[in-house]
Amino acid sequence: ILDVVYLDIPIPPPAPIQVGDQVQIYSLERKKRTRTAQPNGPKYTAHATDIRGTVMGIRAVDEEVIEMILRNEDYLSTTEYAHLSFPNNNTAMTDNPWWVRILGWALKQLGAAPTRRIPVE
Repeated sequence: ILDVVYLDIPIPPPAPIQVGDQVQIYSLERKKRTRTAQPNGPKYTAHATDIRGTVMGIRAVDEEVIEMILRNEDYLSTTEYAHLSFPNNNTAMTDNPWWVRILGWALKQLGAAPTRRIPVE
């Protein structure tokens, strides 16, 4: 039996992600502050995970959260699918289709309460 994992994306990718794109997931570990650390240096250390594959779909969870479904193509991994959640800011994470933008607007007009917020670095 293979797992399904749910992950939050707190740091925007360098380019928008779309269905069909290949994605590699990295876990982040906050660096410890030391006296010799540069104040503007990197804040995290990235570690490759065993989750990499193709984005199969994008769905709007609510007004503030978009979720991507990633099919893992690392066959040595115990994870089959990863659900990647990120803030719905309509620009940094993905090129949202028109229906996602309309759904977000409609939910906002109906006063739907957001399910949760994802902090962004």
